[in-house]
Amino acid sequence: MKKSATYDEPMHIAAGLSYIETGRIVVSPDHPPLLKELSALSLRSAGVRWPATPEANAATSGKQLFPSSVARSIVVDNGPDHVMFWARLPLILIATGLVFAVYMLGRRLVGEAAGVGAAFLCAFDPNILGLSFLVITDVGLATFLILFIVALWDYVNRVNATRAIVCGIALGGALGAKYSAIILPPLAALMMLAAVWWPPRLGQAGAEARAAKGRSDSTAHAGRRLLRYGVGFGIMLVAAFVVLQVIYLFPKDLLQYLRGWSSIYGGHVDGFQTYLAGHLAPRFYSYYVAAFLLKEPLASIVLAAIGVWIVVRDKDIHPLARAFLLIPPALLVVGYTVMSYGIGIRYLMPAIPFAHLLGGVALATLFQATRLPVRAAAGVLCAWVLLVAVGIYPDHLSYFNESACILDDPTKLGLDGGSRCGPTWLDDSNVDWGQGLKQLKAWLDKNAPGRQVRLGYFGTIPPEAYGIRQVPMSDDDMLYGRSPGLYAVSAHIVASTPAVAFRARGGGAEWLRRTQPVAIVGHAYYIFDVPGGKPVP
Repeated sequence: MKKSATYDEPMHIAAGLSYIETGRIVVSPDHPPLLKELSALSLRSAGVRWPATPEANAATSGKQLFPSSVARSIVVDNGPDHVMFWARLPLILIATGLVFAVYMLGRRLVGEAAGVGAAFLCAFDPNILGLSFLVITDVGLATFLILFIVALWDYVNRVNATRAIVCGIALGGALGAKYSAIILPPLAALMMLAAVWWPPRLGQAGAEARAAKGRSDSTAHAGRRLLRYGVGFGIMLVAAFVVLQVIYLFPKDLLQYLRGWSSIYGGHVDGFQTYLAGHLAPRFYSYYVAAFLLKEPLASIVLAAIGVWIVVRDKDIHPLARAFLLIPPALLVVGYTVMSYGIGIRYLMPAIPFAHLLGGVALATLFQATRLPVRAAAGVLCAWVLLVAVGIYPDHLSYFNESACILDDPTKLGLDGGSRCGPTWLDDSNVDWGQGLKQLKAWLDKNAPGRQVRLGYFGTIPPEAYGIRQVPMSDDDMLYGRSPGLYAVSAHIVASTPAVAFRARGGGAEWLRRTQPVAIVGHAYYIFDVPGGKPVP
């Protein structure tokens, strides 16, 4: 495994182990437990246990906030590579399930060819690849959300109690993966209303009978459909509630999920500032649109745009299928824009598969065109998507498309697209989330053996756990870089620190942008070699 533990993973890993060990959801209740539990079950099978220390016991009793030192010790004491492999294994399987779920939904809504195209775009999306194996909640939520939409489509097309229960199970899984899935019950109600307005297609015999009978009783039919959907909606909610009780290990407080949901932003720092294109603000309403346009492959964006045009104009696409393709991503993007902090495209993961579905519609149409140049263009776009996934390997988390450099510094374009220009636009998990320590260690061993490095690190696991001899960068180092020696500075720090320093002090840290690094390791660490006695400009 080429990537070290990211910023959030140790806490999720430790929380999951505490749930399995104690049977109670006490540690880190600001995220639902499902994905953490699955990770912990895998870890326990590999011999990793909850530490029997006073600090750990106090945390599980709920008498104090969970100390990050316990999370770090679980990873470090059991061997980082061993822990991360087993902890991540279930998440890899769930992310693989996302590709199949996208195919199933595409096949149902717009046909086999579109489903295959959507699965292809999903499987080679750098953002999904970069997050797919991490012990976090975003890709897992996307998987359960798409599975829920698949189940909901099946239900509205053939109403019965069994399908309503299947919807409820998928809904419970999504709610148990991440609290932002709370949008799904109102979304389901909206899609059921859409199914009343645009009834699903009947079979041929049913269509002929309906044509013979006429449409005089359409209002009565709509009323019956609305009643049946309403009953089914109630069954879904009950089934989801039962699933949540299982996920929460049958808590005494039946409303524990809602209490956890109310604490979503409890861990965020007061006065948090979002970074976008060199500027800071509490919120940028353009953040997720900008992140999508900068971090999704340009070929995928072009295909999604073509897909929107086809879906809106093609009269052969049933209006209900059109609604299932367009309404869920629109609500998700609006919800995240209004409610969430701008700290990464990862928050947009549940909406991105819908862009792939639209891209699949475009690929199916282009490949079925009669003109050879149109089919050739589809082939070029597919090759572009593949080239992107290969060109940025294994640093998919840090991927930016070519527009990031075209708008900033075209000389930095490469097989990795515009990834070298990423810190100009976004910070945090968009560029570096602590995942590059193993690559940094390998670079230091090869290019600077025996040298101590001044490390500007954005993560939670001690770099020494990966064998890195380091001195943490001081504030003075970060602002001016005057201390001689070798620097390895996180792309997150390179991105946002100049903007933070300008707001707080009127300037500082400009050297991080103006100085040419001697290397960029894993698209995550900028390496500077500051000569003795000479301040960096």
